[in-house]
Amino acid sequence: MTCIVHHRHTKTGIVYVYESESHWDKEKKRCVCQRKCIGHVDPTTGNVVPNRKKNAPKSSNPIVRSAGCSLLFDPLTEKTGLRTTLKRSFLEEWDKILTCAYYLLSEGTPLCHCEQWSAGTTHPYNATLTSQRISELLSSLSVDKQILFFQNWVKKVSEKEYFALDITSVSSYSELLSSVRYGYNRDGESLPQINFCMLVGEKSGLPVYYERYPGSIHDVSTLKRYLKTLNWLQADHIHLVMDKGLCSLKNISELYASGYKFTLGMSRGLKFVKEVLREVKDTICSYENYQENLGNFHYTSTLIKKWEGHRAYVHVYYDPAKREEDHAEFIHLIHMCEKELTLGEEVAEHNEVYENYFTLTETPKRGRNVVVDTAKVMVHRSEFAGYFVLMSNDVKDPARALEIYRQKDAVEKSFANMKNELDGKRLRVRSEPALTGRLFIQFIAQIIYSEVMKTLRGTELEKKLSVQDVFSEMKILSLVKFPGRKSAMYTEFTANQKKIMELFQINGKT
Repeated sequence: MTCIVHHRHTKTGIVYVYESESHWDKEKKRCVCQRKCIGHVDPTTGNVVPNRKKNAPKSSNPIVRSAGCSLLFDPLTEKTGLRTTLKRSFLEEWDKILTCAYYLLSEGTPLCHCEQWSAGTTHPYNATLTSQRISELLSSLSVDKQILFFQNWVKKVSEKEYFALDITSVSSYSELLSSVRYGYNRDGESLPQINFCMLVGEKSGLPVYYERYPGSIHDVSTLKRYLKTLNWLQADHIHLVMDKGLCSLKNISELYASGYKFTLGMSRGLKFVKEVLREVKDTICSYENYQENLGNFHYTSTLIKKWEGHRAYVHVYYDPAKREEDHAEFIHLIHMCEKELTLGEEVAEHNEVYENYFTLTETPKRGRNVVVDTAKVMVHRSEFAGYFVLMSNDVKDPARALEIYRQKDAVEKSFANMKNELDGKRLRVRSEPALTGRLFIQFIAQIIYSEVMKTLRGTELEKKLSVQDVFSEMKILSLVKFPGRKSAMYTEFTANQKKIMELFQINGKT
């Protein structure tokens, strides 16, 4: 292996640059290194100044590019099939899309700074990506163009896969985007927002599809349209996994009508769920219902019910240790809702709580009077606290249903990473076409991020380095091309870089 080595002269302080070539000596049975001085480091600029050949004119400086991130990302995009899918879907833009995604992963700063980064970094586009080109790219990535990619990508990932479906919001300061509306903000911010759904494979951990919609639309009202979207994606073997934020009578009916297999976290506020809990309350704590799985201890009971003529497996889980915690959270919710009603600052997502647990009167003299139904609050503790309910039209075993449901943290991690790690916390675009392109590039970056996270998970290296640490460590690796030499060379690998390359099976040869 050939690499670049820096060595500081102890007397002069000059940093000399050597070309180091190592090979295995069979006779000595050890690794032997041969070094050749090829220049020195300019103390002012930090650039490598190559040695001049005897009687040769002074040559230009070597070309140095940051190359560690592309060394990491390139094989991952090949391994996952992402690069091939992008090439099939975007014949002329695929390299610019990947370059912008690499930039977001490496730097995490707005795309307006990508031009300077691309000038000093190796990447798929292999040229400086100017701000003008980026603006043109964002505006060109229309929904129609993205459809082909999503169809190809879902087919690539979806074979015998469970898919977690969730919704999040991204805030924006822009007043020029028609899809930016005020609504329930999951981060507790008083900013207009855009909501979007994401579908993530539980086994692969890879995002496969996303869709945005105005921030004023509630979660439970989006599922019908999303199910229609899955139809034109032409995806097979889909099993949707959703939390109780998407649970409503209408949505359950829509899921059955769609024909898709699903596992859904149930809201304990539904009359159907309350009846199920009352049915199992007196028998669930028997010894034959006791289970230990996924590090948890609970009692389980499964009922087979009918939902509009369809079979439903309703899995009930009861954790006595969680009962008090559940009730404490419920009391906190009641207290928060009482304050909202008193101040006249109602939240749409709490309407069901207002209706079930409060009486509100208002008179000209006494003003607004809010009364809590304490009897109903105590019923919650005795009948609902500590219980968790899943419904599935496919999974009969309660332990398996719970395992599938808890694996959906893949989508939650994807959302968290998009919002916190990849510059997705604030939208900094001012037109709808640019927003469409910007979110798509964010999505592509998240696919790569998810593959890195999956490879790192559960390894010894994960104890030392986060995903972002891996990116930071790799981007200090440079590729040096000397004038007059055919091949370029990497700078000397650090100990952490060697561990990263070993884990990700990266070949460090140029």
